[in-house]
Amino acid sequence: MSASQAEGYGPSGEGGGSVLEEYLDTLLIMPVEVRRYITLLRELDEKCQVELAQLKKRQREFISVASERTKTTKSPEHKEAILNSMRNKEFADIEILRKSLNQKIAEKKSISDQLFDMSEENLKRIRGDAKYLEELFHVKGDMPDMGLLPGREVAAFMEEDKVWILAKVVSYSVHDPDRVTVADVEDSTNNFVLPIPRVVVLPENETLGGAKGRLTTRGRKVYAIYPDTTSFYKGTLVSVPVKDISAVNANNLINQKAVIPPGVPVCGVQFDDDVDALTGLTPKHYIQAKFVFIAPNVNTF
Repeated sequence: MSASQAEGYGPSGEGGGSVLEEYLDTLLIMPVEVRRYITLLRELDEKCQVELAQLKKRQREFISVASERTKTTKSPEHKEAILNSMRNKEFADIEILRKSLNQKIAEKKSISDQLFDMSEENLKRIRGDAKYLEELFHVKGDMPDMGLLPGREVAAFMEEDKVWILAKVVSYSVHDPDRVTVADVEDSTNNFVLPIPRVVVLPENETLGGAKGRLTTRGRKVYAIYPDTTSFYKGTLVSVPVKDISAVNANNLINQKAVIPPGVPVCGVQFDDDVDALTGLTPKHYIQAKFVFIAPNVNTF
């Protein structure tokens, strides 16, 4: 990216933002997102260690009991009957522990894949523009973690209600990097101190290219802000981002309720359990892309 390219890309460009602004914003968000994923993995590791210890203990106990019950009989049929009886009773909790561990292993793989994909995407951009940024800023060392500046819009997970809400950052300190204070956008006096994994930083000045880079695949599970609310609900991405609401076929906007300003990328989402009572169909809603993010693994929460 040349200096002229960065300066020449403005309101007339795709998405109406600055490529440089969006790029820097991506760099600022990345440390927060990496920390969120790593914290999730750490929490899963701790749970896996506890369950693995329980599983090993139960397996040892099962083997010991099985040996004790079968040592007095020489009949293979009798031994098999004893073991089958134990499988139906004592072995049940071992199977439950195994299934739980397998689920957590799958969650860890899913989180690792998301972290890898995000890192690869950002590394591609960094490699391509690193020289330009070095010449422009002449900086070395760590960039401050400005993705969580006061006033920044985020999606915040409320543990008690199990719901994501739109919030703004109130304060964040590098001296306590695992927590951030946010406020509900509907009540600025209602503050919450949340672990980093419960907060998703929303993009600022996002161009169409940036939105497409995040939301690439139709059918992907996402969280999106429901029209006329400040809460995020789970749904499915059914239309990848387009430059703004004017690019959507008018026939698809007949039931559109949310008013979306022109010049901002939008995408189509179908929300889970959002069935029209009259038609029995799930409507498609067009949502500002900045308010749509890939569904994190909330089973971990």
